[in-house]
Amino acid sequence: MKKAWIIVAIVLTALGAAIFTGALFASGFDFSRIPGGNQMTEKSWTISEDFQDIDVHVRISDVEFKASEDDVSRVVARESEKVHHEVTVYNDTLKIESVEENWKWFDLRSLFRMTPSVTVYLPKENYNKLFVSSTTGDIRVPGGFGFDEVKAEASTGDVSVSGAILTVLTVKTTTGDITVKDFATSNMELSASTGKITVQSGTAGYDANPLLSVIQGKVTVRVNTGALHMEDFSCGTLETSGNTGSIRMKNVLTRGDMTLERSTGSIHFESCDAEAGKIQIKTSTGSVRGSFKTGKRFIAQSSTGSVHVPDTDGIRCEIRTSTGSIDVTVE
Repeated sequence: MKKAWIIVAIVLTALGAAIFTGALFASGFDFSRIPGGNQMTEKSWTISEDFQDIDVHVRISDVEFKASEDDVSRVVARESEKVHHEVTVYNDTLKIESVEENWKWFDLRSLFRMTPSVTVYLPKENYNKLFVSSTTGDIRVPGGFGFDEVKAEASTGDVSVSGAILTVLTVKTTTGDITVKDFATSNMELSASTGKITVQSGTAGYDANPLLSVIQGKVTVRVNTGALHMEDFSCGTLETSGNTGSIRMKNVLTRGDMTLERSTGSIHFESCDAEAGKIQIKTSTGSVRGSFKTGKRFIAQSSTGSVHVPDTDGIRCEIRTSTGSIDVTVE
């Protein structure tokens, strides 16, 4: 009897797959035409009120900001019967929220990443605060905008911030990549549980502009499992820690302390330096290789690998690894 039920289950599964495949061909692989496919529609809001802050809370929608071509604030959303959005202006704040009605996580569209989206068109260049949170959607903040403070959070989506001139930037993801490019800020904090973090071509409290040049900006990067890539980046101090994942840096400069730590992962750097303070590099399992622009007073130790550092003088640079070699030069 048990064997018969197994055969019936297999037949029903195969029949369901055949029906689904037939529906795909019949619809020309347009998922919105499949019954239960939760067809998407576009809705637009024109914002007449003034606002300085932006607050976006969505669950499954992608969020993107764009410059308005007609100097009008506008929100355009792609939504469905199950997912729609509410847009209001209250207390000088543009508020955008998603509302899910009877949404099932196994919804057909979500399986194929045809997710709802929110696009915010902004006419001005400068605003006060921007807060964006999305559970499964991606967040994109392009260049051309200035914010006093930006905070972006995503659970399983990617976050990208490019070109924004910021005072304080905070980005957190649970399972998703973080990319920050061409920016200026006095302080920055990036955190990812599982995902890659990339920081390129920007300034953080260090020669950003005359107003920020005297600020000792701190950059903190924490990643539990994932790689870190930093390039053409200057800041006041830099501190990064993580469990599993490599660190790759090129032309990273700090005015003060530089701290690079990993439990498991190699640390490689090229043409990096710290003007003052101290440099501390630690990894339990992984090699350390790189080059500094100026001489350092090296203190290097490896439990099971070779150690090669130059005999130079300068600020203190401590390099330690348990399993792995150390090979550092001065340009």
